[in-house]
Amino acid sequence: MTYLFYHLAQEPEHVQKIRKEVQSLMKGDWSDKDIHGAMHLNGAINEALRLHPPVPSGLFRMTPPEGLHVGETFIPGSTTYLMPSYVMGRDEHNYEDADSFVPERWYSRPDMIKHKDAYAPFSMGPMGCIGKNLALTELRTLTARLLAGFDVSLAQGEDGKRIMTETLDHFTVDPGDLDLVFTKV
Repeated sequence: MTYLFYHLAQEPEHVQKIRKEVQSLMKGDWSDKDIHGAMHLNGAINEALRLHPPVPSGLFRMTPPEGLHVGETFIPGSTTYLMPSYVMGRDEHNYEDADSFVPERWYSRPDMIKHKDAYAPFSMGPMGCIGKNLALTELRTLTARLLAGFDVSLAQGEDGKRIMTETLDHFTVDPGDLDLVFTKV
């Protein structure tokens, strides 16, 4: 959530797109199911998770006993390896313009995703995060509620440096400080 709003504060055009998108869906007594398919909202969430995964260093895995090939390289059996999510999400071999926040890549610019399997902020398979759906529901709902009524910007004197340089990886991410201003629309 912190990184999502970090990007939205710097690129207000995405706030406007999300606001326009969700306002038409948030009628009466709405719930997450009403905004579940909001393409730009989901794209912005996916981008924040791609650029700033909750487990940046990734998870340790072990090769099968017979080993495996990664491209031309053979990795022997029963070898422990690590695939850092942070690095995979910013690799130009996986994503075009990999260091940029481009929510459209997830719904109208699929050509910008070179390897779909590189996106796994909640891990996948039997080791996937059991809380993924709850986390996405909370991200969608809170973001939609906030952006429906507020603009977001960096606070005076905030340049985003602390969140980018003081974030710690303790298996899960511990973001550095970020001061934002929410202004009622």
